[in-house]
Amino acid sequence: MNAAPSTQGKAALITGGAKRVGRAIALRLATEGYDILLHYHRSRDEAVATQKDIEALGRRCLPMEADLSDVRMASSLISYALQQMPHCSLLVNSASIFEQRSFLESDVAICDRHFSLNFGAPVFLTQAFAKKAQRGCVINLLDTAITQNKHSHFFYLLSKKALAEFTRMAAAELAPAIRVNGVCPGIVLTGGGWDETYMQRKEASVPLRKLGSVEAVCEAVYWLAEQDRITGQFIFVDGGEHLI
Repeated sequence: MNAAPSTQGKAALITGGAKRVGRAIALRLATEGYDILLHYHRSRDEAVATQKDIEALGRRCLPMEADLSDVRMASSLISYALQQMPHCSLLVNSASIFEQRSFLESDVAICDRHFSLNFGAPVFLTQAFAKKAQRGCVINLLDTAITQNKHSHFFYLLSKKALAEFTRMAAAELAPAIRVNGVCPGIVLTGGGWDETYMQRKEASVPLRKLGSVEAVCEAVYWLAEQDRITGQFIFVDGGEHLI
């Protein structure tokens, strides 16, 4: 945590960057010349492993531990990130939780968990980033289901719908200095009750007959990061699932 600040090239702060899709995004951006500020909460071992992989690509990587369910951490995380890498101009809000509960099965604690991490953290990280970085790009990881009203993961989806509306509103207010866009993945990884059989059935049901992929999500994030004329837009990486 005492490394000398870096001021050269490009840098990105990625929340939830130690595992799964967040890790893949971090590695993809590193291959494109970005230094990486790698946020994690409990996944220290995975963060260190990701750091080594990024450094092997010739880029700088700084792991940063923070519990973003406490939205008060947002401002201090951004301040520290920009102190260490003043050239950071990209914030990727990837960290989230995903709990299977219908509305009638849910309680206040489930609502609070989802809205604190999936909505409050990206909102106040974006606010702090806009105030302190002054110029740059924010990309929020959403979900293909924001176009639908599925209820099996009620507060997860509601928090992502709220984040989608925030993305549009923030894009309007923060322009021209800060661009704000969203990437909306479908199912791109097994786990969470999705086995290979389920994935095959799902793939057969979407218009393109192929699901999104982690690689495609990473490509969408990188593409949006580089497009200085695009803001307030969503890219659905789902094989067309949002259309049905």
